[in-house]
Amino acid sequence: MLSVSSNQYNLNGEGLTFSDAQEILFTNIGNVELGQGQINVTLQAINKLLERSLPLHYNLTVESGNPVKDASKELSMTWRGSDKEFYVSWDGIFSSQHPLRFEVSAGTAQGGSDIVKWQETLSTRVTFRLPDSITSMSRLKVYMIVRAIAAGGGYTDIKGIIILPAE
Repeated sequence: MLSVSSNQYNLNGEGLTFSDAQEILFTNIGNVELGQGQINVTLQAINKLLERSLPLHYNLTVESGNPVKDASKELSMTWRGSDKEFYVSWDGIFSSQHPLRFEVSAGTAQGGSDIVKWQETLSTRVTFRLPDSITSMSRLKVYMIVRAIAAGGGYTDIKGIIILPAE
Protein backbone atom coordinates (compact mmCIF):
# COMPACT_ATOMS: atom_id res chain seq x y z
CA MET A 1 0.00 0.00 0.00
CA LEU A 2 1.24 3.46 -0.87
CA SER A 3 -0.24 6.39 0.99
CA VAL A 4 0.51 10.08 0.74
CA SER A 5 -1.64 12.52 2.65
CA SER A 6 -1.75 16.08 3.94
CA ASN A 7 -4.38 18.64 4.81
CA GLN A 8 -4.60 19.70 1.17
CA TYR A 9 -3.85 16.52 -0.73
CA ASN A 10 -4.65 12.84 -0.30
CA LEU A 11 -3.44 9.92 -2.42
CA ASN A 12 -3.94 6.27 -1.57
CA GLY A 13 -2.96 3.37 -3.75
CA GLU A 14 -3.07 -0.39 -3.31
CA GLY A 15 -2.23 -3.30 -5.53
CA LEU A 16 1.53 -2.90 -5.78
CA THR A 17 2.87 -6.45 -5.81
CA PHE A 18 6.53 -7.39 -5.59
CA SER A 19 8.26 -10.75 -5.62
CA ASP A 20 9.28 -12.13 -2.21
CA ALA A 21 12.92 -12.02 -3.32
CA GLN A 22 12.72 -8.47 -4.67
CA GLU A 23 14.13 -5.76 -2.44
CA ILE A 24 12.60 -2.32 -2.95
CA LEU A 25 15.01 0.53 -2.25
CA PHE A 26 13.13 3.41 -3.87
CA THR A 27 9.99 4.31 -5.75
CA ASN A 28 8.92 7.11 -8.04
CA ILE A 29 5.53 8.75 -7.78
CA GLY A 30 4.48 10.59 -10.92
CA ASN A 31 1.69 12.90 -12.00
CA VAL A 32 1.32 14.39 -8.53
CA GLU A 33 0.41 18.07 -8.31
CA LEU A 34 2.01 19.64 -5.24
CA GLY A 35 1.63 23.27 -4.25
CA GLN A 36 4.57 25.61 -3.78
CA GLY A 37 6.30 25.79 -0.40
CA GLN A 38 7.17 23.46 2.47
CA ILE A 39 5.56 20.03 2.55
CA ASN A 40 5.93 17.55 5.38
CA VAL A 41 6.30 14.00 4.07
CA THR A 42 6.00 10.83 6.12
CA LEU A 43 7.07 7.48 4.67
CA GLN A 44 6.16 4.16 6.21
CA ALA A 45 6.64 0.63 4.90
CA ILE A 46 4.01 -2.08 5.34
CA ASN A 47 4.99 -5.72 4.84
CA LYS A 48 2.80 -8.65 3.75
CA LEU A 49 1.81 -9.32 7.37
CA LEU A 50 0.61 -5.69 7.52
CA GLU A 51 3.33 -4.81 10.02
CA ARG A 52 4.30 -1.17 9.79
CA SER A 53 7.79 0.25 10.02
CA LEU A 54 8.56 3.30 12.09
CA PRO A 55 7.64 6.41 10.10
CA LEU A 56 10.37 8.44 8.41
CA HIS A 57 9.71 12.18 8.37
CA TYR A 58 11.05 14.54 5.70
CA ASN A 59 10.59 18.20 4.92
CA LEU A 60 10.22 18.82 1.21
CA THR A 61 10.36 22.22 -0.45
CA VAL A 62 8.53 22.63 -3.74
CA GLU A 63 9.63 25.69 -5.69
CA SER A 64 9.49 26.06 -9.45
CA GLY A 65 10.65 29.65 -9.81
CA ASN A 66 14.06 31.23 -10.17
CA PRO A 67 15.65 33.47 -7.54
CA VAL A 68 14.91 37.17 -8.05
CA LYS A 69 17.90 39.41 -8.83
CA ASP A 70 17.98 43.08 -7.83
CA ALA A 71 19.15 44.65 -11.12
CA SER A 72 20.25 47.83 -9.32
CA LYS A 73 23.01 45.98 -7.44
CA GLU A 74 26.38 44.63 -8.59
CA LEU A 75 28.90 42.15 -7.24
CA SER A 76 31.25 43.66 -4.68
CA MET A 77 34.75 42.54 -5.69
CA THR A 78 37.91 43.52 -3.83
CA TRP A 79 41.52 42.57 -4.64
CA ARG A 80 44.06 42.38 -1.84
CA GLY A 81 47.33 42.41 -3.77
CA SER A 82 49.58 41.80 -0.79
CA ASP A 83 47.82 38.47 -0.14
CA LYS A 84 46.94 37.71 -3.79
CA GLU A 85 43.40 37.34 -2.53
CA PHE A 86 39.93 38.25 -3.81
CA TYR A 87 36.95 39.05 -1.63
CA VAL A 88 33.57 38.83 -3.41
CA SER A 89 30.16 39.57 -1.92
CA TRP A 90 26.65 39.41 -3.36
CA ASP A 91 24.72 40.10 -0.15
CA GLY A 92 21.24 41.46 -0.90
CA ILE A 93 21.41 40.84 -4.66
CA PHE A 94 19.28 37.67 -4.78
CA SER A 95 16.03 36.86 -3.00
CA SER A 96 13.75 33.86 -2.69
CA GLN A 97 11.06 32.61 -0.30
CA HIS A 98 13.34 29.72 0.61
CA PRO A 99 17.08 29.48 1.39
CA LEU A 100 19.39 29.76 -1.61
CA ARG A 101 22.66 28.06 -2.38
CA PHE A 102 25.29 29.55 -4.62
CA GLU A 103 27.93 28.46 -7.14
CA VAL A 104 30.89 30.75 -7.74
CA SER A 105 33.28 30.63 -10.67
CA ALA A 106 36.16 32.91 -11.65
CA GLY A 107 38.48 32.88 -14.63
CA THR A 108 40.81 34.88 -16.80
CA ALA A 109 38.37 34.62 -19.71
CA GLN A 110 34.65 35.33 -19.77
CA GLY A 111 32.91 32.11 -18.74
CA GLY A 112 36.25 30.64 -17.65
CA SER A 113 37.01 28.83 -14.42
CA ASP A 114 40.80 28.62 -14.26
CA ILE A 115 40.81 30.46 -10.90
CA VAL A 116 37.73 29.04 -9.13
CA LYS A 117 35.53 26.34 -10.64
CA TRP A 118 31.93 26.25 -9.41
CA GLN A 119 32.67 26.51 -5.72
CA GLU A 120 29.43 25.82 -3.82
CA THR A 121 28.44 27.80 -0.74
CA LEU A 122 25.45 28.82 1.36
CA SER A 123 27.17 32.11 2.23
CA THR A 124 26.72 35.40 0.36
CA ARG A 125 30.48 36.00 0.19
CA VAL A 126 33.62 34.13 -0.69
CA THR A 127 37.36 34.69 -0.43
CA PHE A 128 39.82 32.97 -2.77
CA ARG A 129 43.42 33.27 -3.94
CA LEU A 130 44.98 33.33 -7.38
CA PRO A 131 46.45 29.94 -8.24
CA ASP A 132 50.22 29.64 -8.62
CA SER A 133 49.73 28.87 -12.33
CA ILE A 134 48.87 32.55 -12.93
CA THR A 135 52.21 34.35 -12.81
CA SER A 136 51.45 37.70 -14.46
CA MET A 137 48.95 39.77 -12.50
CA SER A 138 49.54 43.17 -14.11
CA ARG A 139 46.20 44.41 -15.51
CA LEU A 140 44.82 40.89 -15.33
CA LYS A 141 41.08 40.74 -16.02
CA VAL A 142 39.23 38.38 -13.70
CA TYR A 143 35.69 37.47 -14.71
CA MET A 144 33.28 36.33 -11.99
CA ILE A 145 29.95 34.59 -12.14
CA VAL A 146 27.75 33.86 -9.14
CA ARG A 147 24.78 31.57 -9.66
CA ALA A 148 21.96 31.66 -7.08
CA ILE A 149 20.10 28.33 -7.01
CA ALA A 150 16.59 27.98 -5.60
CA ALA A 151 15.29 24.93 -3.75
CA GLY A 152 13.68 23.58 -6.93
CA GLY A 153 16.83 23.95 -9.02
CA GLY A 154 15.92 27.17 -10.84
CA TYR A 155 18.79 29.63 -11.00
CA THR A 156 19.75 33.21 -11.76
CA ASP A 157 23.26 34.50 -12.52
CA ILE A 158 25.14 37.71 -11.95
CA LYS A 159 28.46 38.50 -13.61
CA GLY A 160 31.24 40.86 -12.72
CA ILE A 161 34.76 41.77 -13.76
CA ILE A 162 37.70 43.19 -11.87
CA ILE A 163 40.90 44.44 -13.51
CA LEU A 164 43.98 44.14 -11.34
CA PRO A 165 46.29 47.17 -11.13
CA ALA A 166 49.46 47.52 -13.19
CA GLU A 167 52.58 46.29 -11.42
